[in-house]
Amino acid sequence: MNDALNQQTQTSYYEKALNAIVDGRQGVNRGLSMGLDRGIDIIPNIQKGTYYVIGGQPASGKSSWALHAFMYSPIEDVLKHPERGDVKVYLFSFEITIKSILAKAIARRIFLENNILVDVPYLLSKGRNWCSDEIFDLVKEKAPYFEPLEDKIVIFDEVENPTGINKYLRGELNKQGKLITRDYISDEGRREKAVMGFEPKDPNLYNIAIIDHVGLTKKERGFSNKANIDKLSEYMFRLRNTYGLTPVITQQYNREVSNVKRFELKKLEPQLSDFKDSGNTTQDADIVIGIFNPFSHELPTWRQYDSGRLKDRIRGMCVLKNRDGTAGARIPLGFIGECGYFEELPKASKIEDKHYLALEQLSKIH
Repeated sequence: MNDALNQQTQTSYYEKALNAIVDGRQGVNRGLSMGLDRGIDIIPNIQKGTYYVIGGQPASGKSSWALHAFMYSPIEDVLKHPERGDVKVYLFSFEITIKSILAKAIARRIFLENNILVDVPYLLSKGRNWCSDEIFDLVKEKAPYFEPLEDKIVIFDEVENPTGINKYLRGELNKQGKLITRDYISDEGRREKAVMGFEPKDPNLYNIAIIDHVGLTKKERGFSNKANIDKLSEYMFRLRNTYGLTPVITQQYNREVSNVKRFELKKLEPQLSDFKDSGNTTQDADIVIGIFNPFSHELPTWRQYDSGRLKDRIRGMCVLKNRDGTAGARIPLGFIGECGYFEELPKASKIEDKHYLALEQLSKIH
């Protein structure tokens, strides 16, 4: 079969590489923003056909980072710079409801545009909270921001199994172009078709599928947790290769990340072996990112940052695998958990008291 297919290949491997280099020189490979500045030198923006895995402990901010980096940032990038292309985000949110996602998105806009910090319980008037008239007016003012997002985001918060996710995504992607197939004769002498690629109607469209988180995916076929996750990762791998899909999955760490021995050895930062239930995801992925919360480990300092002072306002973005680049980098981030917003901190050698104060003095409305 391979010989028959190779004989029908019209473009040489060298020519394909050359075409990709030419595309890059013309700006095609710039990618879409993840909301990073210095970090672009480590992870060169969101790229088509790149598989990302984001790991973290419960409440570490991994879901918030997935939405910040792979939903809000790229959409805001194309809205500001339409010449960079377009984006469609498919969010399978098995951990957070649509209502909470949208409320936090509104809180994010209020923070960025009005410098007022509110959280989801406040906006939804939960418990003793009550959304004031002033804040409610701000909520209504944000409608123009959300209107163009309606066509760029599809959110699912009902748990689906791997085959269901694959079937839906494959159906949506097939609407955007046509599969390139080649005939071949099988070993049994039958005429068959092999999928060689995909020709999109819009080559500048980025398709991003976020699955949060992989451990909550509905089981199928009597699979174990590992087998279920492995099947999902296999599907994401194939969709990446065939359609240029950009899969993004979040995955929890196992409990070993917090054990006493690792604390004594000062090896608390995440490792590839920390990912819960299955290692196939990290093997299949192009880029693996671990979200690290120094405050949750009661570390007074982390990488020369005063994490004791910043408390829950600091996160470490640890690049654990980078297939086309350098792994091992640590990107320090300021984290405003109430609205799911991240921003890069200055280098440790350049951070000043004003940077600490800006995060320390943030307080939400009660």
